Amino acid sequence: MNDIDTLYNLPDDVMIYIIAFLSVPDILLLRQICKWFNALTRLHIIWTNAYKLDIISNDYPIPVDDTDLEQRTRHAYQLATRWRADPPLISASETSFTGSPLSEIKNLVGTDDLGYHARGAQVLGVVAKRHTVQWGEAEHGYRVRGEHRCGVGWRIALLHLDDDGALHEIHSFDIDLHPVTLTGDIIALIDNFSKTLIYNWKTDEQACLDEGGDMQYGHCIQVIFTALTVLVIRARSTNFYTTLPFLHGQTHSPVTSHSFGWVAGASATSSSVLIRSKIDNSWITRFDLFKLISSFLPTFTSENPCRRGTLQCTDVILWKRGTAVWIRTHDPAMAFPSEEHYGHETLMAAVFPGTLNPTARPRVREVCSNPLNNWTALDYDEELGRIALGSGFGKITIVQL
Repeated sequence: MNDIDTLYNLPDDVMIYIIAFLSVPDILLLRQICKWFNALTRLHIIWTNAYKLDIISNDYPIPVDDTDLEQRTRHAYQLATRWRADPPLISASETSFTGSPLSEIKNLVGTDDLGYHARGAQVLGVVAKRHTVQWGEAEHGYRVRGEHRCGVGWRIALLHLDDDGALHEIHSFDIDLHPVTLTGDIIALIDNFSKTLIYNWKTDEQACLDEGGDMQYGHCIQVIFTALTVLVIRARSTNFYTTLPFLHGQTHSPVTSHSFGWVAGASATSSSVLIRSKIDNSWITRFDLFKLISSFLPTFTSENPCRRGTLQCTDVILWKRGTAVWIRTHDPAMAFPSEEHYGHETLMAAVFPGTLNPTARPRVREVCSNPLNNWTALDYDEELGRIALGSGFGKITIVQL
């Protein structure tokens, strides 16, 4: 009696227990042996075990709203394997289509439908062409549109995206500040100098963040909410505030302030902040990762120098498991026939030490390039492994890792 015959004689519940010790690729190989294994490996309990033992226990990124547990588990395992492998990181697929010129783009969190993402991207493009901005927290189906109105300031409209891809206005207000961040019911609004307003659009409560200081070069890069802090990141300074549990019209002073140098882009998770900064060398920009600890003092973790030059999109996007994306500038001075790619903008992907990088140093890899050098917008969803890129000419590219 061979090993396969021995397995055939085992009860189903024993085989289910044994399969729980197999990796996702091994389960799929077992499926190909015979009809019995094919049927057995399609049971929900098999993929419940694989999901818990291979994905959750390793803290791999996984889509939150995919009802097909097997597909969800296989996708998460494959994506994590690609991140953990040595370079290169080549995109699994790229999809492009043309819309209106746009300045910002957002993935719609919670759906794996490419068309759904594309519709959202095109809405952003049409609005951008009309000199408005639109962005927001897609996980709750909300969008904020800000339209500049002469003599009034901004008309801020909160939009809801329904299942058919249609936008419906659910709240609006006029204000002399423009929106930068939407988190749940909370909107952060700023001016071009030193004023930051935290506003709850449902309750109409608000609080002001007092930044003070010399804001001559302090245009706001980002307002970031973490579990413990609110970060107001400006070009030359960053202020840290405790998370605001109540908004009763008070003015809050920063717990501490910090300078990351001259900031060109920033992104943060609950425990880390990634800074794209300019340094004295006119040919180099630098990406610095800092840990956010309870004392509110950012602790330097690692740095990665990168070529510096003219970019229309200086965004950098960091997710909680340490993966990040950004656009690297082209370098026309090095565009020799044998080095043509140096003359192209390049989409870069990095993974910092942690769950998806078992080494002690960050891994930074090229994903794809753009010979037209006209990318104007970038967004990234770690759980789907999907990157959205928009251009000033209206071309939208969806990159699947």
